[in-house]
Amino acid sequence: MAKGAIEKVCQALRNEYSRHNIVFTLINPGSINTSFTSQWEQAIADMHNNESMTIDEVADFIIFALNASFATNNISFESVKQWRDELGVLK
Repeated sequence: MAKGAIEKVCQALRNEYSRHNIVFTLINPGSINTSFTSQWEQAIADMHNNESMTIDEVADFIIFALNASFATNNISFESVKQWRDELGVLK
């Protein structure tokens, strides 16, 4: 729900400020391999972290968006494996 709320806030800001030529880009990287999983059961943490992006990979996309000479509304990244295997996503 939190990601959905952020997407809606970004859409509202984009709509409100577009007449002033202010651009908002939402970068939604999906799963990121961080210490967030350190308290999880090891097998589940490993499964999550193996399919997740690294912090450096996410930073590369943020830097790309900051340096772009064009507006991008949404940048979303999920691994194919995550979409195929994560419970509740496609099942």
